[in-house]
Amino acid sequence: MYEQGLPLTIWKRIAGLVSRDMAVVTWHRKRELTMSDALAGSLVAIRDYLQNEETPWSAPIALVIPRDPHFFTVGDASNKAAGSATEQLKWWTDVVWSPTTRQALRLPASNPAKVCINELEFIMVILQYAGSVVRIRQLTPQQIDTLFPQGMPAWPVLQILTDNTTALTWAHKTSTSSIRGQNLIAVFCELLCLFPLGLNCEHIPGVENVLADDISRPPSVDIDHSVRVQQLITKYPFIKTWDYFLPSPELLQLLSLRLSMTQSLGLPSLPTSLGQFVPTASTISNSPVI
Repeated sequence: MYEQGLPLTIWKRIAGLVSRDMAVVTWHRKRELTMSDALAGSLVAIRDYLQNEETPWSAPIALVIPRDPHFFTVGDASNKAAGSATEQLKWWTDVVWSPTTRQALRLPASNPAKVCINELEFIMVILQYAGSVVRIRQLTPQQIDTLFPQGMPAWPVLQILTDNTTALTWAHKTSTSSIRGQNLIAVFCELLCLFPLGLNCEHIPGVENVLADDISRPPSVDIDHSVRVQQLITKYPFIKTWDYFLPSPELLQLLSLRLSMTQSLGLPSLPTSLGQFVPTASTISNSPVI
C-alpha cells in the first residue's frame, strides 16, 4: 500500500525498517505461532544443510552463469508411465507407475495421499539428470571426439526439456509448497550439488515432445518390456542403436519413498549408484517401477 505512494528510494529504506520492527515484535511475542509441515520441513532441511561438514560452500562460475547447453534431453509423464530420450547422448528410458502410484493418482484432491501428475513429471526431470550424469561419466574417447571435436568441456551443460510448466518451475526455483514436491526437489538439489554437470531447464510444447510422449504412453502397464521395446523400435528405428538407462533399485526406492510420504523428509542420502546403461535389445523382463 505504501509502496505505491512513495518514491522507490524511500520505499526501500522504509521496507528495511518495517522488516526489522516486525522481526522484533515476532521475536518478543509470547504467543505460540503455528507452523505448517512445509515450513517445518524447510527449517529442518536448512539446519541439516548448515550442520553437514561436507556441504559444498562454493560452485564453479561455469555452473552459475548462463551458458549454451552441450546436450538436450526430453521427458514426459502420463498416468501410466514416463519416458525420456536424448539424441546427443543416445539413450532412452521408461518408468512404469506401480498400482499404488496409479491408485494415488485417482484420489480426490482433498485426500492427503493424492499424487499429482506434476510430481510424476518432476521425477522424470530427476531421472533425465541422473541418466545424463551416468552417461557422461562413461563416454568413450570416440564418443567424446564425436560430441566435442574441440575436446571435452570441463563443465558441460545439460538442457532438460519438459512440457509440464509446474515441473519446470520447480526445477528453476527449487522450491514449492507441496510436501511431495519438496521431498523430490531435495533429491534434485543433492544431485546438482554432487555432480559437475550444469543444468538448463526449458519448456517444450507438448505437440513437439513426440518421442518422450510415445514412450510414456504404453498400451498397457502390464506389457512385457521386450514387446514394448519392439513397438518403439518399429516406430523409431534409430533407438535400436541407443542404450537404455536402467535406474538403480536404490534410486527407484528413494524416489518411491519420497513420492509416497505426506510429511517432509528433509535432505536425502543419495545411493552410490544412480544406474547403468544396457543395450536397447537387452533381455530386461520389466520396465523400472515407481
